[in-house]
Amino acid sequence: MRLGTYYRSRVMQYMGIVPRGGYVLDVGSFDGYYLSLFPHGVRIGVDLHVSPAARIPMVCADACALPFPDEVFDTIYAFDVIEHVRNKTAFIDSLLRVLKPGGLLVLSTPHKGMRLFPASLTARTHWQWGHREPGYDGYGPEEIAALLPPGVKVTFRFWPAPCLLKTYFLLRFCWRKVSPVLAKPLVFLVAWCDKRWKDRRLANTFMLVAHIEKQGSSPINREGNV
Repeated sequence: MRLGTYYRSRVMQYMGIVPRGGYVLDVGSFDGYYLSLFPHGVRIGVDLHVSPAARIPMVCADACALPFPDEVFDTIYAFDVIEHVRNKTAFIDSLLRVLKPGGLLVLSTPHKGMRLFPASLTARTHWQWGHREPGYDGYGPEEIAALLPPGVKVTFRFWPAPCLLKTYFLLRFCWRKVSPVLAKPLVFLVAWCDKRWKDRRLANTFMLVAHIEKQGSSPINREGNV
């Protein structure tokens, strides 16, 4: 399990983002840790690089061309994936294609202008995280909304995470160089402290979370019709 995976699992639970419905898909799941916390119903993970220690059924596939029939999932998660995808409209359209009408797509991404401490290491860390688009500096609600087709309703939430932003490099050192088992309580404590700022939009905000609801009963297209 990765440091970011564990911290984000705490965040999503504090934000009340839990699976709903019988069929749930986690795109960019890696080892399926988050969905493994909710064992009921059909839980499937998708990743280009599936962990050998996967905790749920996994499919190795490209998220821009998901190998599932139309409108089969009640909930789809895509945690910190969109910033790694070149064709973002194809990515979103692929997710919405397999989402049921009335279903929920939860998409998270680093917030625009996010800065770690010390700020001088932020750009280098983005590169290490795989955020390698020219000029990349996170996403705001306006950028995500502009990528969405007609026929969806989107609301945005914010996770500022001032404690994580100030302690990230310490936590990473403990996780990698000491032991994930020993570092977990520290990460848990940082996430617990960060929940105090849940849904506030601070100047330095760590994560943007988009709740995208699919409206109507027909396939979504980008010509303006549902």
